[in-house]
Amino acid sequence: MSKLRVDLDRRETVRSLGLLTSLLFASLVSGWLISRGEVKYLAALGAIIAMSILAVKARWLLVSLLVLATLNGLPGLNLSDLHSAGTFNPTTVCAMLLVAMGAAHFASGRSVERGRAGRWLFLWGVAFIAVWLVGWVRAVGDGVPIFKALTFGQTFLVFGLLLPVAQGLFRSRQELRRFLSLFIGLGIVYALGEIAASVGLISPSAINVSLTQTHGGITRLYAPMGDAVFLIFACSIGVSLLSKGRTARLALLAALVTGVAVAVELTRAQYFALVGGLVAALLIISFRGSISIKGRIGWRVLCAVGAGIAIVGVLALTLPQVGQSSAVNEVSSRVTTGIAQLTGEAPAGATNTFAYRQSLDQTMLAILGTGWPIGLGFLAPSTSYFAQLPSGSITNTDVGVMNVLMTLGAVGAVLLYLPMVCFLVWTARGLRHDDGTAAERLGMTIWVVALLAASVTLVTLFSTGGVVLVAVAIGVCLRRWGESPEHRPAASSGGAASPFSRSVLSSGRLAL
Repeated sequence: MSKLRVDLDRRETVRSLGLLTSLLFASLVSGWLISRGEVKYLAALGAIIAMSILAVKARWLLVSLLVLATLNGLPGLNLSDLHSAGTFNPTTVCAMLLVAMGAAHFASGRSVERGRAGRWLFLWGVAFIAVWLVGWVRAVGDGVPIFKALTFGQTFLVFGLLLPVAQGLFRSRQELRRFLSLFIGLGIVYALGEIAASVGLISPSAINVSLTQTHGGITRLYAPMGDAVFLIFACSIGVSLLSKGRTARLALLAALVTGVAVAVELTRAQYFALVGGLVAALLIISFRGSISIKGRIGWRVLCAVGAGIAIVGVLALTLPQVGQSSAVNEVSSRVTTGIAQLTGEAPAGATNTFAYRQSLDQTMLAILGTGWPIGLGFLAPSTSYFAQLPSGSITNTDVGVMNVLMTLGAVGAVLLYLPMVCFLVWTARGLRHDDGTAAERLGMTIWVVALLAASVTLVTLFSTGGVVLVAVAIGVCLRRWGESPEHRPAASSGGAASPFSRSVLSSGRLAL
């Protein structure tokens, strides 16, 4: 016993001396930087020290901050202002820190067993990175500088590295619950900021929005954090439909707030994709869901539809000015014009974004030609300029899936979508059992279907913040749900609070 006490005392002494040495070194470096006027490097040093402390003491908080940073959702810090073309995006640096944290946790041996899904994701990651390397080497061979080709393809590199290790970002279920509570709470707060900025109550710069467009009396916001709001909205729908009591009420309130934020974003692809996701989830439940889930969700859907009709009717009779407001008119106009463009009934002379995207897709496919199996590689426009394309680039924010087809070809596109499709199948299978995860599985099913459908034109799966959000969301679900939900006994109550439900409850206390 005395020897053990001596060993512990020595360890504590070594730790104290190490901490003291680190502080002295940091003080000397800080003083030297201040004397030379290099304040930005001093700030970077402070950030590194702070992240190191958080990685040891509050890992879940560091993961939350890094995920929000990749989505440019940190209040008061607009990372887009720190990025210049042809360099590593600061969001990529934050994403690579997440990769390092997840990989280190698995390498330490303290993580949970990877299981079948974890091993499969590792093999997928090896295949996807191999395809990525082919695209990178081809670009370098075509004369693109090594670093430019690397930065041009950094989004896909992040996805291939992060998804296999995302389960290792959290050391315990308690850390995971804290992460979800903070992430959901801040997402709801951001949604409130989006609504306020859209109607002119606050400046868009307050929520790190640098690109806006005016539609009637509403300001359309373009922000990566909108992807997180959309995720929370979809999951809140699932929780409100299948949970009970206060959790269901708080989830409904979260769905209303984030739903309004999604509406004022004026993204028609999200509108239609969300409807498709909800319909697909309800069809899956109707064919494969348990009897208790079918009964509960059928009743709640009828109540929701009836309540919506009643609210619209009351507002139309008592407050007709609400229906005539610029925001409501603009949202309804976006829906009707979107339907008209899809059906080919748009009036002559009207701006047709659907036709524009079709034309751009055809131009890109003509340039791709016979290279469609493996793509053109990461041809940065600064070196390989295509005059037929906007900004001369083979990637574009308006064409979604074409971003991966042009760079990594059909092989890369199949590998990119493969884990999403497999995750959707695995998630939907869990709806056969009315256990504690059914509510969040419903929400994730809605989200994944909507994400896949919207990826035809939207860039969530082709942007750094978007792929980080997808990878972390899949990692969270794999860690929380386990590998074989179909073998769990069904909850006798028919609606036990799920981890997401508890997180919504916690975030409700935090943010609402």
